[in-house]
Amino acid sequence: MEDTHGLVNVNEAPAWLRTMLELQQQQVAEMRASQQAALELQQQQIAEMRASQQRQCEEIQQRLMNQATPSSRTSSSAEL
Repeated sequence: MEDTHGLVNVNEAPAWLRTMLELQQQQVAEMRASQQAALELQQQQIAEMRASQQRQCEEIQQRLMNQATPSSRTSSSAEL
C-alpha cells in the first residue's frame, strides 16, 4: 500500500477517502473557476472605468478649448 517514499497509492485507499479527495478536488476546481471569473469581471470593470475617465478627460479638454477660443477671438477682434 505504501511506496518507497511513504505515500499511499490513491487507488489502494478506502473508497470513503477517495470520495473525500475527489470532493475536495472538485471544490478546489470550482473555487479556482470562481476566482478566475471574479478576476475577469474586475478587469472588465477597470477597463470600463478607464474608458469612462478617458472620455471625461477628453470632454473637459474640449470644454476648455471651447472656452479659450471665444476669448482669443474677442481679443483678436478688439485689436483690429
